Amino acid sequence: MFFNNPLITQANLSDFIKYGKKIKHKNVKNGFIFVGAGWCGFCQRTKPEIEKLAKITGLNTPVLFVDGADSKNKNLLNLLEIEGFPTIFLIINNKLVKYTGNRIAEEILSTMCKKSDKTICFI
Repeated sequence: MFFNNPLITQANLSDFIKYGKKIKHKNVKNGFIFVGAGWCGFCQRTKPEIEKLAKITGLNTPVLFVDGADSKNKNLLNLLEIEGFPTIFLIINNKLVKYTGNRIAEEILSTMCKKSDKTICFI
């Protein structure tokens, strides 16, 4: 397992609902998705920041992990249109928004706060 952190939940295709050409998580209205793989050096360097993000947000705003190295997630990776690792998504009011900024916990959260309804902001 890539993360051994109780604040980061493993996610797979069964956790999502497809509607039209888009998908959304069944149970998470606001949160974060980290898509990566254990063999990915960039993912390894981003891992401490994702763990920091989970610590900052706690259980109020979930941090999910999709294991891109697991062949069972191939269909989910296709639906998420993953082109490389790591990929980070913000879940804002049930919509997935690809995060393209710096992979630093505070910047990820700051972007979430700017784009969301502010109820999940902690900084």
